Amino acid sequence: MKLRLSAAVTAGCALLAFGAEAAKADTIFDISGTVSPAFGPATCSPTCTLSGTIAINGGGAVTAEDVLVTGESPSVGAFTHLVQVFAPGNGSLTVQLGDGAGDFMFLNFPGSEIGTTGSLGSLGNFTGGLISVGIETPSGASQWNNNSVSLTPAAVPGPLAGAGLPGLIAVCGGLLAWWRRKRKG
Repeated sequence: MKLRLSAAVTAGCALLAFGAEAAKADTIFDISGTVSPAFGPATCSPTCTLSGTIAINGGGAVTAEDVLVTGESPSVGAFTHLVQVFAPGNGSLTVQLGDGAGDFMFLNFPGSEIGTTGSLGSLGNFTGGLISVGIETPSGASQWNNNSVSLTPAAVPGPLAGAGLPGLIAVCGGLLAWWRRKRKG
């Protein structure tokens, strides 16, 4: 009986260890740059600056966004929710963000940066770079366009010691040893 239970525990730990897939963490990108008035009563005083973060998961989907605009008039943002993702037909992918007042920000990722050529792909291949940005008020009366906007991967801490498959194997081995000692004593 002991041998069967020991074999079952060992087999279970092995299945856990070798069947576990590495989690694909979100990549956090810092957004920075400036935009200029493009239409209507839009102004900047003295400049309109973008800052904030965008998170993209391993599958290429936008999972979190928080982008601020400062120095603009009329005031827009913070852009904290995803409205839609669409392909405008030029090989790029556009992410539309919104704020609580109905203002929109359009982040356009060139096809050369995301590895697509016209079809609605994902941002899974995006590793950072220059993008184009447009911002507009609900009626379109005020609009801003980018001067220079970039997304760069944010610095994140490395994995903890023992994380992942080796850690899982060590934990299963430790549990097996503890269980065997408990059964003997």
